[in-house]
Amino acid sequence: MTRRKGKSSGNSTQQTNTSSEATASGKGLHRPRSKAGRLFGKFKDKLGFSDSRGPNPAPSNIEVQAAPSGVEVEANAQSSLHGAQEAEQRIHSLPEAGTTVASVLQGAQEDLDVLDNFEETYLKPLKIFDAVIGEISNAHPYAKIALGVLSCAAKIILAQRDRDDAIHELLKKLGEVYSFTQNEMLGNISSMHPILGKISQQTRECADFVKKYSETTSFWKRLGKNVLSETADTIQKYNDVFDRLMQNFRDNLTREVTIHVLYTEETLELSSMTYADGAGLDTRKQCLEGTRTEILSQITEWVNSTGDNVPCVLWLSGPAGKGKSAIAHTIAKSFEDMGGLGSCYCFDRQREADRRHEKIFSTIARDLADRDPEMRRALADAVKTASSLKKTADIAQQWQKLLIEPLEKSSRSSGEPIVIAIDALDESGEIETRKDLLRILAGKHPNPAIPKITDLPGNFRFIVTSRPHDDIEDQFCGVQHIRQMSMDDIPTAFAQRDIRAYVSKELEGPNFQDREFAVLAEKADGLFEWARLACGYIKESHAGLSSMECYQAVVSSDPAKRSALLHGMYRLILKDIMPGDTSPHSQELRLTALARFRSVMEQILGTAEPLPLASLNAMRNHFPEKEDKFDVMLMVKYMGSLLSGTTNADSPIRPLHASFRDFLTDEGSSGEFFIDLSKAQRNLAFASLRVMNDVVVSA
Repeated sequence: MTRRKGKSSGNSTQQTNTSSEATASGKGLHRPRSKAGRLFGKFKDKLGFSDSRGPNPAPSNIEVQAAPSGVEVEANAQSSLHGAQEAEQRIHSLPEAGTTVASVLQGAQEDLDVLDNFEETYLKPLKIFDAVIGEISNAHPYAKIALGVLSCAAKIILAQRDRDDAIHELLKKLGEVYSFTQNEMLGNISSMHPILGKISQQTRECADFVKKYSETTSFWKRLGKNVLSETADTIQKYNDVFDRLMQNFRDNLTREVTIHVLYTEETLELSSMTYADGAGLDTRKQCLEGTRTEILSQITEWVNSTGDNVPCVLWLSGPAGKGKSAIAHTIAKSFEDMGGLGSCYCFDRQREADRRHEKIFSTIARDLADRDPEMRRALADAVKTASSLKKTADIAQQWQKLLIEPLEKSSRSSGEPIVIAIDALDESGEIETRKDLLRILAGKHPNPAIPKITDLPGNFRFIVTSRPHDDIEDQFCGVQHIRQMSMDDIPTAFAQRDIRAYVSKELEGPNFQDREFAVLAEKADGLFEWARLACGYIKESHAGLSSMECYQAVVSSDPAKRSALLHGMYRLILKDIMPGDTSPHSQELRLTALARFRSVMEQILGTAEPLPLASLNAMRNHFPEKEDKFDVMLMVKYMGSLLSGTTNADSPIRPLHASFRDFLTDEGSSGEFFIDLSKAQRNLAFASLRVMNDVVVSA
């Protein structure tokens, strides 16, 4: 703040000269005083007020200025706080004697009531404001200083009998300002910060003025005099500044409240829309850093390509275990970091009960609404007048009403790409359940009223991954707006390089060297899932076997073809779990272990929704056959490389990879480990009925 220098010393000199002149002329200070007068004199001396008859000091600059920073703020703060402390120390004795004398002489008990209520009436709003803006760096120092200065200065004014109306009105104005702004949310509204800072700063100037006014115009003189017009004019200027600041505050608050109300209303509309939980981006599935660089670069280049002839859909296909999902999640995470991920939607064969194929476009629409306020507004408007759209399972309606039409109303041609990743499309259910989804992506929906995917803004890019199933291939092949890429097209040298990097990371340590890593990479034949299983098998503890012996068991297998490689890995792991001795006793144990394995896997694969360990055991206790009533953990604790959730009692237990389910349900591939899901239904149905019956009885 701009301050007038030298005023304090100048006033002191003027006061001294005036006092000397009065003494020389025999007037004023040397006239006889009464007992009450002498008592006033003692209080005057104790409080440190001069009996000046000089003019009031000129008011400080009241223009609203930007808050100083750094050392200047600190210096001003220290100076003002020091002054406030001195003034407050002078006040401490006022209620005991000073106010008593004033009330006896003037009969002003009501003024003492005002003084007693000062904390509640004037300082409480300022304290609340100070707390609210405690985190605002440019406002907080001024609020702190103003609180201290105003407290001691205003108490002096309120303690007097004949207060100046203008000063009183200024204090009322301050109370009005801070009562108006006391809201715990204001500190979180960024647009309010500059205004709150100016209000704090202006309060500090007012507090300095009030304090200087009280010190310069003596307490005793103002008991019987009116305020000078100059002072009234100055205070009116302060009031005008506060009025302008309050109007700015109201204008900004109205805008913020309007925006907040609209956002809340839109959020409430969208929160009741169908959304697929757990179907989004999974950063754990990303490629190991430094691998798959060529194909990731190709996909990124396609996403960023511009022009009318750029396909808007990329279909990445390949057999199980090749790493399609890792590539999809890596691309999704990369564009999320750049702000270009519209949505990542993942299918999962173990979550078929979620019916994700019926929620895909409502979920993608909500994801887009989260990143774009205009899309959120358009989507909220769409469902506001058609509530049935919020829960519709008709993905053709979702596509048209929740995605295409809102995007047409909200789309701004920013040119920045927006990526939609759809992972594991082949796990969306049966052929019939994904038929409409394939038609929409291929632009082949039989209803001509359904918009085509090419009607989307030109910056939208869809990445779809799946196995090359016949129904998917039939819809996607030969379509102009779909670019096809196959994992089989990745050069063998690149695949081996990347798998070698992966196994060297997984088997890091003194037991294995580059030679072993190279052999594993070659044996994997491009299958990352095989490499993952192999590393898991080698790292696991096996009774009587070293990790090197486990490695030898893995690499000694000699599959006839790639399709058998993954299944061969599954057989190797499962045979290691089962007792292998050929003695009669061991054979009996092996048959028991096999029967329990089938029973557990029938239950895990047969439930519509994956269940955690406790739920699996609760159901198993109601199985009709006695031999099935055992702890599931007896089997799953050895299957950590094949199943997820085996180490956490609260996590659902499910196959880590869809290929394991395929292996178990294909008798030709799995042999003695074959799982017949039709047999599982009887036990599951019986147990479910018994569990429900127990619930009803206990209720």
